[in-house]
Amino acid sequence: MSSTSKRREGFAMVIAMVAIVVIGALIAGAFFTSTQEYRIGRNSLVAQRAYSAAEAGVTQPIQGWIKALNLSVNKGVTRAPDTLKLPGGDIAVRRLTRLDDYTFWVTSDGYAGGTGGQLASHARVNTIYRLAIPSFNIQGALTVKSKVEIKGSSLVDGTDLVPPDWVAGGVCPAPGPAVAGVAGADTSIVCSGNCPDNGKARMFGDPPKLESTTAGDPNTYIKFGDITWTNLAANADIKLPGGTYDPEPTPSGACDLKNTSNWGDPARTTQCADYFPIIYVKGDLKVAANAMGQGILLVEGSLEMSGGFVFNGIVIAQGDVKSTGNGNKVVGSVFAGNTYDTDSNNVNGNAEVHYSSCAIDRAQKGSATVVRAKQRGFAQIVQ
Repeated sequence: MSSTSKRREGFAMVIAMVAIVVIGALIAGAFFTSTQEYRIGRNSLVAQRAYSAAEAGVTQPIQGWIKALNLSVNKGVTRAPDTLKLPGGDIAVRRLTRLDDYTFWVTSDGYAGGTGGQLASHARVNTIYRLAIPSFNIQGALTVKSKVEIKGSSLVDGTDLVPPDWVAGGVCPAPGPAVAGVAGADTSIVCSGNCPDNGKARMFGDPPKLESTTAGDPNTYIKFGDITWTNLAANADIKLPGGTYDPEPTPSGACDLKNTSNWGDPARTTQCADYFPIIYVKGDLKVAANAMGQGILLVEGSLEMSGGFVFNGIVIAQGDVKSTGNGNKVVGSVFAGNTYDTDSNNVNGNAEVHYSSCAIDRAQKGSATVVRAKQRGFAQIVQ
């Protein structure tokens, strides 16, 4: 008998092909998934960088930025965009709108990965800031706790005065009502010249001199509304030890805010015209002749003006205020909070102290601390 050979069908190749297809699909799926995960992670990172850039735009450096613009931006005005460059190449484009005298609205567009292309990301946030402005208890051109002697051709005048160098620029509104020339705790030791009065009028205002319990209150010289002496000293733009100083503004170019000899420009002839710093001197201060400044001057001791010193704003000395030489002129208001009854505050020669609501207002706003509004102070804007 002969046997017949039968061909057996193979299945190994089919299984191998199916396995190759399945493995290829798994590899392709894994590659696609990993690519998507990488892109999602990369895009999320870039989006977070954009949000961080936008957030940085409304948080740093806001204090100095708004403070520098405070006196030059009118209500309802939106300034041209300001670009803040950040490490890593990210940027924040900021826009500031003044809502009223005390409130600012800041929007910030953060960009990461450039401003166009597949990797670019954009986020926008906004926030509301307000000015925390010290409130000084102004009762006169000169407020003192103890004795006052006004000699020679000197005067203290409570009539509201626009600083002469500010008239042409339209910096100030029309003058307001007058205040007292001198507000003192005891008017019997507030006199024109050596006490008692010698009959020559050197005090002017409504009234020329005012007896005030506020002038005798120590808090008048250290507490200014919700802000204290300590707060102002801590936020001072210029901090100096006691000594003799000769301040003058930056002569040309940009206003040098790092120069401790730059106390602003009351003559408004340089770029420092709208710079109203807080100057804090820890100790006695003697100002050299023919110096100038503006803002708020805090002296934790006594102040002596040597002659020709011009200052627009608010002067507060915890000790005595003494004027020597000729031509010293303070326009705004002066506080002398000496605590010894035997001390005297002398205004000699032809020194002048003039009340000015405009100089006080600009000094207050220039010294304001910028704080974020407590309610709805920060929010992301959905694109």
